Amino acid sequence: MYAKEAQIDGPTSTVIYFRYIKHSERKRKEALKLIPEGVEYKKDSLIKNLYVTDRKNKAALIMSEPFKDMTFIIQDKSSCLPVHALSQLKHFDDAVVLDCTSAPGNKSIQASEFCKQVYSCEKDEGRFATLQSRLKESGASNATAINTDVIEWIKSKEHPEITTAICDPTCSGSGLFIHKERQLMKERANCVKEIRKVSAWGPKKYQNRVLGIS
Repeated sequence: MYAKEAQIDGPTSTVIYFRYIKHSERKRKEALKLIPEGVEYKKDSLIKNLYVTDRKNKAALIMSEPFKDMTFIIQDKSSCLPVHALSQLKHFDDAVVLDCTSAPGNKSIQASEFCKQVYSCEKDEGRFATLQSRLKESGASNATAINTDVIEWIKSKEHPEITTAICDPTCSGSGLFIHKERQLMKERANCVKEIRKVSAWGPKKYQNRVLGIS
């Protein structure tokens, strides 16, 4: 049994955004079939490729293959709206976009699928590392991460001509927590692999103790 569509609304909802460029309509439908059993969702009424689900399903979605390979991104609908609005503008496909405070990069990734170039500025070094990692993993080759204060970068006049800017200071940064959970899962899986390698050197009873098997 696959995940199924349902009526979900209200403050307990979150959304999964299926990326436009990375996957065709057929592949997106296949990805929906990989969403864990019991996770209910519905199509968003405004934004194409957006599906709404209950926040309680976030942990299950993070464990799914479509999330791991970034077929879809988990983010709040409010985070999707700025780029959605800009994508409706005429000639946005030729736009050079500045994402002013961009970490963890959800809007930059989303914008990269519609416009010519994205410059993603992030002042904080830790958040910048997350931004840079996510842009690379997403395959957003037309998005460039810049570790700088966006105001200073603009004042320097060393930047290319910018046609459009995304300035979202009220961003919740929830994507950072989701990214951290994703990284922790990777590290945990690698740790288990290493433990299994080490434990394989000793007698069976010690192997089981290392792995927590009684």
